[in-house]
Amino acid sequence: RRVTTSPRAPAADRPPTPSGTGRASYPSSSTIRLTPNLRGVFAMNVGDQSLENYYSLIDQDKVPVNRGKIRSHDDQVRRSFILPLKNMKVNKVQFSERTGESLNDYFANEISWLKQLDLLAEDQENIWLTKLGRFFADEVATQFFDPDYLPFPEVARAPQLHASNG
Repeated sequence: RRVTTSPRAPAADRPPTPSGTGRASYPSSSTIRLTPNLRGVFAMNVGDQSLENYYSLIDQDKVPVNRGKIRSHDDQVRRSFILPLKNMKVNKVQFSERTGESLNDYFANEISWLKQLDLLAEDQENIWLTKLGRFFADEVATQFFDPDYLPFPEVARAPQLHASNG
């Protein structure tokens, strides 16, 4: 007996809900990467194909980390928006509790513009990607990146519709 499921895509007028039908994927290389995020610090393990440096540092009783960044408040705010947005939805109350910022104030310009393009939708509680927005999720997410981190200055940014805090 074969059982199949066909989850329906969330409608643009309501936030998505977990379907439980996702599949895990794992990197194909043998490189071990751990990206801890603890108290505003982002760090990456030594990552080379042979793992020689990784194990050498462990043998020396050192943490096998060779790069990282202490995130600013702005970095934390952006991360607290982008990750849940790409995953499912951003709950406005949880965002505010986590960051101390109002979502619709901090990203007012970007949210307004992306809603006009039918890439984002929102209700009183949440903001989420529309069906079209999910197709362009990575491009939508770049609108919330710090401009200093964008690799190309000509990346299209939201036009200034409102005064912005971010």
